[in-house]
Amino acid sequence: MKSYQVRFRSEFYADLIDSYDWGVEYWGEQAAISWSEQIESKILEILSRSPMGCSKAPESDLVSGEEIRQLIIGRYRVLFAIHGAEVLVLSLRGPFNSSRA
Repeated sequence: MKSYQVRFRSEFYADLIDSYDWGVEYWGEQAAISWSEQIESKILEILSRSPMGCSKAPESDLVSGEEIRQLIIGRYRVLFAIHGAEVLVLSLRGPFNSSRA
């Protein structure tokens, strides 16, 4: 089975921090820490093995020349692009209040 290298853009980490901050407010610090560790681990687990199994994201139609895919994890959408054997994680979308949403 093919293995993919997963890289995260800084925008993804900014979204993760926004979501973490939201989680601290609504769930408490320990739960937010646990959630952020689990979601990053799940992203790495799935996208390093089978990113092509994820559907095309609606945002893909807005970006010329690049196909954007999405991984759904609970109430969150992870947007990413595949470049050969590399998966570039672009952003995280969810119920948190992101200033970039």
